[in-house]
Amino acid sequence: MTRVRQTKMSKEGNNLQIIGAKAAGAITEDVFVKIASGTAYPGELVVDEAGAGEAILGVSCNEAAAAGDTVEVAIQGIGKLVTLDGTPGSVTPGAQLKAAAGGTAVLTTDALTNTGGRALATSSTAGAKIPIMIEPHSSVKAAS
Repeated sequence: MTRVRQTKMSKEGNNLQIIGAKAAGAITEDVFVKIASGTAYPGELVVDEAGAGEAILGVSCNEAAAAGDTVEVAIQGIGKLVTLDGTPGSVTPGAQLKAAAGGTAVLTTDALTNTGGRALATSSTAGAKIPIMIEPHSSVKAAS
């Protein structure tokens, strides 16, 4: 059964709502994660790195995890994640972000898309970690 922790202080000093889950495969720190296929409730929550455009559960908080390891997932609050080089444009504060391959974040430009949060900083550097407001949503209209 999934353990829910009300809040936890992140490495950056922010409050995050955290849940515990089991890694379906290798998961990198600070990337978007999704509920793994085949996961059924009630039972153990199993997560995997989100793929491009997939529905997002939250952001991984642990250092890199292997399959079967326990993973802490931030489902709400201010956290950090890995971002690409602003593809398809530079990421700016307030921009909606979605998952790219491997759970990294990219700017959302689609009319309807699965988003994981809003950027709280500017980035155009591949692999940079930027703070975000974690707010996973499925199929929301991107800002125009």
